[in-house]
Amino acid sequence: MSDLSFFWVVSESAEVRAYAIELKGGGAKSGTIVEQLQKGADLIHKLMENKPVVFVPVLVHASLTTLQIRDLKRARISFRGRPYMISLARCGTNVGKVPV
Repeated sequence: MSDLSFFWVVSESAEVRAYAIELKGGGAKSGTIVEQLQKGADLIHKLMENKPVVFVPVLVHASLTTLQIRDLKRARISFRGRPYMISLARCGTNVGKVPV
């Protein structure tokens, strides 16, 4: 399962964002990252089954190889039947500012 799942209500719009976040310091396989984020997406779906949410899968990382970046940009996380790109963020990034 992803390392962290959290929900954030954006006060200006009352929009609920649901983040599945995987934290990696390095040395992770792209397939494992995708699998972990998918499990986080599945958990969020169960918790928020009938509620509208904006889903955001995020990998927070210390460093990635060029091949990992390529693989992760091609990968998709399924949430409620729709594919979502994984947002990549370096350690220290304000996750609330990750593009939705």
